[in-house]
Amino acid sequence: MLVSGSLLVVAATVTALLWSLVPPEGLDDRSSRMIAGVALAALAGCSIACARAVPRVEGVRSLWLHPPVLLALWLNIALVVPAAISFADGDILHGRDAIAGLELGYSAFGVLAVLLMATALWFGYAVGLRVGPAGTRLRALGRKRGSPAWALCVYAAVVAASVARIQTGGIAYGALPGELGEFGVFQQWVIYFQDIGILVLCLAAARAFRRQWPLYPLAVLACGQILLGLGSGFMKPVFWASVTVLLAALDAGLRPARLIPAAVLFGLVGVVAVSMAETIRLHVDSGAYDTRNLGAVVTTTQSAAADSWAAGAKANWDATVDRFLFRQGMIAHTPGAIIMKTPNVFPFLGLREFLAIPAYVVPRAIWVGKPVASAGNRFAIDYLNAAPQTSSSAAVTLFGEGYMIFGWTGVAMVGLLHGMILGALLRKLGSAGLGFLLLALLPTFVDFESPFTSMTVALVQRLVVFLLASTVLLTPALGDGRVRRQYEESQQGRGTAGG
Repeated sequence: MLVSGSLLVVAATVTALLWSLVPPEGLDDRSSRMIAGVALAALAGCSIACARAVPRVEGVRSLWLHPPVLLALWLNIALVVPAAISFADGDILHGRDAIAGLELGYSAFGVLAVLLMATALWFGYAVGLRVGPAGTRLRALGRKRGSPAWALCVYAAVVAASVARIQTGGIAYGALPGELGEFGVFQQWVIYFQDIGILVLCLAAARAFRRQWPLYPLAVLACGQILLGLGSGFMKPVFWASVTVLLAALDAGLRPARLIPAAVLFGLVGVVAVSMAETIRLHVDSGAYDTRNLGAVVTTTQSAAADSWAAGAKANWDATVDRFLFRQGMIAHTPGAIIMKTPNVFPFLGLREFLAIPAYVVPRAIWVGKPVASAGNRFAIDYLNAAPQTSSSAAVTLFGEGYMIFGWTGVAMVGLLHGMILGALLRKLGSAGLGFLLLALLPTFVDFESPFTSMTVALVQRLVVFLLASTVLLTPALGDGRVRRQYEESQQGRGTAGG
């Protein structure tokens, strides 16, 4: 079934490539828009076809735990929609320096690169699912229920680590650990520990929606993750905290209709987060406050929240939509800029990036002089016309780095390898009953804006950290039996009353 779905993607890819036999520089705008439109429609349609054809996997009861389904969903929301709008309405990105001189034909070919990667990813996923199931130790870990009280204690340590990170290196936006001297290594260890927050949240969501834990730990943890995200200067921490909770509910069997109120609430928080992040970034860029001063961080975050509230719902919504269409539209055209300049201006990277992945996996906290896996700053200067003195980075993208490695072959190779990794990951974690751990890795493996090397390194590092953290989280702790007995007694009481 999965292979038949993949064949649909192959057919769409081949059709689009045959249609575009004319070199990209020879395409007029009308033909470029037609090719891009067909490729985007094929990507959306074939994502649905492949999602409907995913096979049954031991321990996986829901479609929402299959990584390629989640990646395809995010790809369609965050790339297909804004790309279609940007090709239809050229005024959205008109005059932007990043795509100055970029011919529309190359942008259309960039969409074909996305379609080719999606094709290879589904094939790789079918191969990855053929690995063996989880071993005895992993299954034993998955059978443990854990304690809500212990999970809250671990999360309190995560919050303390987040505060320590702010006081040594500032909030996440604008933080440069490489300039912190002796605090740089400390920051790296703190970041690894801070990542555990999303794992604890996913564990609480998975247990609560299956009625193994009460709901109050989930409410506390969700609020904590969202509040930490609101003060970070980034929008994604708030977004992923919301999405993982909703996906855990769907995986537990809750009907989508029951989740509409929660989804609306999370959506409103997300709109506020965009407005707050913009305000916080303006303050950071202007040097208006010391981001290492916890009091100043709290005051600025409160001020940003007040400004967002004063602006009103319509202004915040319009700002969110404009930012989404502009930023994601730019990312949709990034592969075109790569195709135009590689290898005409910059040579292919070759296989050295793949071969260097094992070295990159070693934490920088251990290997202080480790080379940078992906220089987003250099990419912005070389490919997107950024000023040489800029400190900002640009999204290389999963498919963009594939082309930089070795053209169309590199794109297919990246998709195939990523699919194999995701298939093996689901096979092992799903059969062990560790679906919550897979959800905690969601922000890493669906982030197509990251290059393949950086994504793979982050995935391996977080998998190791999360497995170690899970052994601690699921270890019976003081008060575990008492809390469990109280909750089970309350559930039995409800059942008796209902009868």
